[in-house]
Parts: sequence; structure tokens; C-alpha cells
Amino acid sequence: MYAGRIVVPASLQTEVLKMLHCGHPGMKRMKSLARQHVYWPGIDQQIEEVVRKCETCATEAKAPKKTELHSWPKAKGPWKQLIELYKKAAGTGTLSLGWPSTRVGGEAEGPPAEVPDP
Repeated sequence: MYAGRIVVPASLQTEVLKMLHCGHPGMKRMKSLARQHVYWPGIDQQIEEVVRKCETCATEAKAPKKTELHSWPKAKGPWKQLIELYKKAAGTGTLSLGWPSTRVGGEAEGPPAEVPDP
């Protein structure tokens, strides 16, 4: 053990590099995984070499996955945007706003029951 990590003998380093590289996590993530679990002298340089030689990693680094940008629609008036979002989510035309209740059962008869804060 070295600083809480397993010291990998030279005979197993190639196999461990393959395991770390599984899924093509990229250089930073691969080094991070290695630093959490394993150690041997020169591991950072070997990781850099593996990632540099990997065509899949090179392709992903050059062209990261793009996401479509969505603009926020302009509100037609105060609270209108919020109401529209709730109507779409709930499938109704009703939106009730109010202060949170600290009573179990809301306006039930009898003494109020205290609800502890989470």
C-alpha cells in the first residue's frame, strides 16, 4: 500500500490501465480514478500515453457531444410564465399558491399538531 492505494506490480500495470480506460473516460477522469485506487511510479505518464494513442478518446476530445439550446419564452405578464409551466406539468388550468402549512391536515378541527422542520 502507498498512501492508501494498491501498489500495482509491473506485470499487472497494462491490465490495470485497460480497466481504468474502459469507457474512454478521458485523461482527467482516468487519472482521478487511478489516484483513488492504485499507484506505481510513472502512472501519470502511462495514462497520458494511453489516452493520446486512443482514437476514440481523440475523437471525443475534438468533438464533445453538443446539446440543443432552448430559449426561455418571453412572459406575457407577471406570473404568466410560472402558471403556464404548472399547467403543462399538471395538465390542468389551476394553480394554487400559498404559504406552507405547519399543521397536519391543514384546517382540521381540534388543536393544531406541530410538524417538525426537516
